[in-house]
Amino acid sequence: MFDEAGNLREAEQEYLRATKLAPYSAASWSGLAAYYQGQNRWPEAIHAWESAANVSIWPWEPFVSLGYANLQAGRPKQALAAFDDAAGSLPVHSELLASPSLLANIAHGRARCWYYLGDLHRAIAFEEQAARILPESAELWAHLANLYDLTGRSEDANRIRARTLTGGNSQ
Repeated sequence: MFDEAGNLREAEQEYLRATKLAPYSAASWSGLAAYYQGQNRWPEAIHAWESAANVSIWPWEPFVSLGYANLQAGRPKQALAAFDDAAGSLPVHSELLASPSLLANIAHGRARCWYYLGDLHRAIAFEEQAARILPESAELWAHLANLYDLTGRSEDANRIRARTLTGGNSQ
């Protein structure tokens, strides 16, 4: 509310008050984390996302956000651990609680981590998984095509691009 009005200092204080009043509220910590993330204050955002995950009954969502915050902060190893924690915290029948978009986000996040860590083959495996989960996402297919290009698989990359342009998925 305050951050929408441009009063950023007051907004931060309001979010901090919320976490003090409700320290076991994932929503309070997530609000603070999103605020810090919007300010590119990565260490504070990471701490708040960690706190949100620690108190959440559904920790996979804050873990995904923690993963992307770590990627933005240039910490791919810590990001990968957060994405692994997100995947590991999902219930056995995750399709009942987690959307395909969330599952694809986890796979895509892992792919980005492996890319930054220099393991293109693992990056491809996770990007393929993300694209299979969310086949309508042209962005995921584009990332996969770029990874294929980087590993010399230009025929596969061109096939994906051609099918994406014609509106078909690549599988």
